[in-house]
Amino acid sequence: LVEGGASGVVLSSRSGRLTRDAIDAGKSGMKCLAACDVVYAADALFLIAFAAPIGILHAAGVLHDTMIRTMAGEDVHAVFEPKALAASHVQAIVVRTPLDAFGFFSSVASTFGNVGQANYSAAKMGIVGLSKSIALDMRRFNVRSNCIAPFAWSRMIGSIPAETPAQKAR
Repeated sequence: LVEGGASGVVLSSRSGRLTRDAIDAGKSGMKCLAACDVVYAADALFLIAFAAPIGILHAAGVLHDTMIRTMAGEDVHAVFEPKALAASHVQAIVVRTPLDAFGFFSSVASTFGNVGQANYSAAKMGIVGLSKSIALDMRRFNVRSNCIAPFAWSRMIGSIPAETPAQKAR
């Protein structure tokens, strides 16, 4: 975003740990907020008040792989918090502020599923539903909302079983 000319970009990190790329981006004029966990409504309110955003790109996610036959409520909660719950807190606050756009990261896991990731898939699909609902409800105020579900190679994508040539090609 910063490289594309965006100004006033704020990076929020639950842990407060920032990558080298984020730190380098901060040197080029990006605002950085080191630790803010928007799972908590108060932190979301602080972030929005601090940043005064015109758009939000919510990319949080947590891997918490668990086989469905042994999945407990805590396993679902661990994945839903940083994705769906946090997004709903931010959305609830910013609908009362001037905003041009929402952007969310989902995953192909929300569409295709994955072994051991039912909780993750459900959280990501929840984001798709939230984004679509925001788009429908807020279009009268010219607020856009979209979801990005990249199919990029990652450690998560690498864990999808692929045995046939067709599966490997996907």
